[in-house]
Amino acid sequence: MTHNDVRSARIGAEAITAASSGSGPQRPRRCLTQVTTSIQPLRHLFPRNKRQPPAPGLFVLPPVPPVGRLFHTSPGRVRLVSAGLLLLGLRLVFVLRRPDLWHDGGDLARAFVYGAMFDACLAAFVAGLATVVERLRSRVAGNVAFGVLLLLLAGLSAVETEYFAFSRNRFDRTFVVYAQELGTLGGSVASEMSRGWMALQLGLAIVATLVSVWLLRGGGRRASARRAAALAGFAVCLGSLHATSPYHAQSWFGAMAWRSSVVELTQALSAPAARREGSGGAVDFAPLRRFSDPFGSKRFLSDALPLAHEGGAAPAGAFPAARPWNVVFLMMEGLQADALAAGGGTAGLTPALDGLAARHTFFTRFFANGAHTPRALEAALCGLAPRLVGAPVSRAQPTLPLACLPTQLRNAGWSTAFVHGGLGDFENRFEFLGHIGFRDTLFLEQFGANLPRSNGGWGTTDEETYRRALGWIDRREASRPFFLTVLSISNHHPFHVPDPSLELDHDEALLPRNTIRYADREAGRFIEALRQRGLLDSTVLFVFGDHGLTRSNLNDDVGEATVRQLLTRANVPLLVVAPQGLFPKGTIDRVASQNDLMPTVLDLTGLRGPHHGMGHSLGWTWADGGRDLPVFVHDLYSTLAARVGPQSIDVTSLDPAHPSGATGLWRWDRSGETLSVERVGRGSEEPVHPPLQPIVQAIDALYGGERWWSPTLTAGARGD
Repeated sequence: MTHNDVRSARIGAEAITAASSGSGPQRPRRCLTQVTTSIQPLRHLFPRNKRQPPAPGLFVLPPVPPVGRLFHTSPGRVRLVSAGLLLLGLRLVFVLRRPDLWHDGGDLARAFVYGAMFDACLAAFVAGLATVVERLRSRVAGNVAFGVLLLLLAGLSAVETEYFAFSRNRFDRTFVVYAQELGTLGGSVASEMSRGWMALQLGLAIVATLVSVWLLRGGGRRASARRAAALAGFAVCLGSLHATSPYHAQSWFGAMAWRSSVVELTQALSAPAARREGSGGAVDFAPLRRFSDPFGSKRFLSDALPLAHEGGAAPAGAFPAARPWNVVFLMMEGLQADALAAGGGTAGLTPALDGLAARHTFFTRFFANGAHTPRALEAALCGLAPRLVGAPVSRAQPTLPLACLPTQLRNAGWSTAFVHGGLGDFENRFEFLGHIGFRDTLFLEQFGANLPRSNGGWGTTDEETYRRALGWIDRREASRPFFLTVLSISNHHPFHVPDPSLELDHDEALLPRNTIRYADREAGRFIEALRQRGLLDSTVLFVFGDHGLTRSNLNDDVGEATVRQLLTRANVPLLVVAPQGLFPKGTIDRVASQNDLMPTVLDLTGLRGPHHGMGHSLGWTWADGGRDLPVFVHDLYSTLAARVGPQSIDVTSLDPAHPSGATGLWRWDRSGETLSVERVGRGSEEPVHPPLQPIVQAIDALYGGERWWSPTLTAGARGD
């Protein structure tokens, strides 16, 4: 401090003393005037916009201004406006991307307004964050941060818009599960996600960034304008808090249009993390054993492997004498029971399958154990309860010790093959299916080049898939029985039909009817080809769906609607085409599931070795008057687990964030096309209904501790 500074300070102090000694109403004003005048020479001691060097050895940040001041400057206002306009533009692109889905213009407009309020809040956050970076570092750093954030938001929106156009869903758990498969799918699915629209959205972001940076070169504005802009921005942001609450749109597309990519992806990423598998430690497996063995027909082998057992065959007389039948599993993508007239659906949609159902055996209350293709494979081929967390076994635990049906049949001398028109690397199916016992695995990679593609690049057509399956049958060693599993692909979004003559429905909601017609026709031709080869007299053919198709916005769908959807999606058809006298002809209304297929085949073929299957032989459904089999269902998309009985369903949520209205005990009944659902209790608290949560915990522990099987229990060597 210089001599003049000290003198100025002394003069200021004397002025304060003199002013305070006065009297009357002029004293405060005179005091303030003299003090202000006296400290003017000291202003250079507190320089503005000049950062002081930090103390040695310390990291000192300059003070962050109040939030309300982040938009008082011209750069802050430019960022706020440009980010808001960009987000609104991206939302408009989302709406314009699928004009074929517009049904209620007023509802769509309200949804757009609600979404725009959230966009304003997000724009305020992005602009404010960039301004904070500018204050802490420099104008250049603030501009860079702003540009990066804009590009990230635009890229996120572009991907979700095309994902929606492709799958009719915003970011969800399915996207998270499939995200790690994008490299495998490569250009297949990407070919359906329009690069032109994605380029448009990214172009909007780049233009907005460049214009914003150019405008940021300008000077300041009057203080009143800055305050007005800040107040207006935060008023809109405050209003957006209402938009973030559940908005009950009147139309399905309105419910899709108002939501935000950022929120959707955050929820999708956090939902699977709400639960983690148990370690397999101190868990009581007795409830799971009681659930899986209600008839007392299983002899459990080890406490360390809770489900490893012998027995479980149907009562004597359910099947004729066992013999080495050929066995074919025809697993049809996305086929619900109500797609067939025999399952309560529209007559004439599936003439081939309906004709077979009328002449052979049809199960009306057959359920998929998991709403996901790999979980269906695990349930049908290995008898596994669905893995409740994250990726399927094929991806997360591909070398898990298991005793699956292909292994047991192959060890006993059967030729085994799996044929699918999709990619074998997808979900690690090639490795997993070889691990569980398939000697031959034929996927799109082995089919060859220049094949017709189906459904947006997911794979080739069903016609080509069945041709490859028949080729394998013709090339096999004829002296040995065979086990063949064929997985179709046609009835999958985006529901493109290879044959235009079957494209009879054009409404978005009815597109699956076209692919069901095609899937039915090709399945009928495949079965007829087996008959022409004389194989149906020595082959047991199981035709069933991997899971259903019905999907809606489960975040807004609680209570009765959720339970109804869960039942509809899990109820898939099972059609058994078998030699005369092996299965009872007609319709069977007993409850069963995909878990029961492996024990049934072992029962038919007379293989009595130990295994870990959750299910029972289907012979129980008609022998001695018939019994319903225990069914456990897990819905990947809603994180609900359920135990399905003949007239009741006990539902529990596995995600704490899921609405609790769906949990409890419900009565259900299906009569033709009508599915009735009525809540009758609180589920696990009902004394007549054993608790469901211990079963869920035990299944978690089985995977967490890899306690399904041990290789030391596997008897016999491979037959090839």
